[in-house]
Amino acid sequence: MLTPKQVELLFEDRVKLNGGLPVRFQDTKDANGSYLRTNPSDFVCVYPNGSVYSEVKSFKGVRFPFSNIKSSQFAWAAKIHALQQPYLFYLFQKETETWYLIPAFVILNKAKEGIKSLSLTELEIYRHD
Repeated sequence: MLTPKQVELLFEDRVKLNGGLPVRFQDTKDANGSYLRTNPSDFVCVYPNGSVYSEVKSFKGVRFPFSNIKSSQFAWAAKIHALQQPYLFYLFQKETETWYLIPAFVILNKAKEGIKSLSLTELEIYRHD
C-alpha cells in the first residue's frame, strides 16, 4: 500500500502529464521540527489557463472521512473558494488506486450540513481516471 508521500508523487506525475506544474508547499514533516504556519494546500498547480490550489488526501475503506481534513485546511479552502478561486481535493483510494477530484465547495457544503464523510458511491461522479 502506498504511503502519503508516494501518493503525492503520483499526483505530481498526473499534473505534469496534464501539462501543469505542481508547486508543493513545505509541510511540517519537511521542516524538521521548525515552526511553520499552515499552508493553504499541499500544492498549487499552475496550468496555461490558470492555477488551482490542490489538497491531496489518501484513504482506505468505503468512505472518505472528513476527519482526514484538518480544520486549517477547511478554513483555507473556504477562504479561497470565497474569492472565487479554484480549490480542489484530490482523493486517492488506496485499495483500488482510484483518484477522485472534488471541488472544495462540495466538501465544504456537505460539512456544513453535518455530513461527516462521502461513500465510494457518492464519490463515483468525481472519479478522475
